[in-house]
Amino acid sequence: MELFRAEKKKSLRAYSLLFMYSALGDLDEAFRNLTRAAEIHSWPIHVKYHPLFSKLRKDPRFQEFCRMVGLPPSLGEPRG
Repeated sequence: MELFRAEKKKSLRAYSLLFMYSALGDLDEAFRNLTRAAEIHSWPIHVKYHPLFSKLRKDPRFQEFCRMVGLPPSLGEPRG
């Protein structure tokens, strides 16, 4: 149970920092935390479509992230 709590805490921290740095426009730190979240298998799926993350999706590093986690790169930006 303690291990689960520790992992949940890491996941929440990575997501919180991803959200904060994205909102501030600091893409380097946002990508660092997105990668950290992926490494612990806890990246937020809504990064693909939430408006807050639109700058991340436009960055070439997002395509690399998609490849890293096994998503088709075309899913990076919503259609419509």
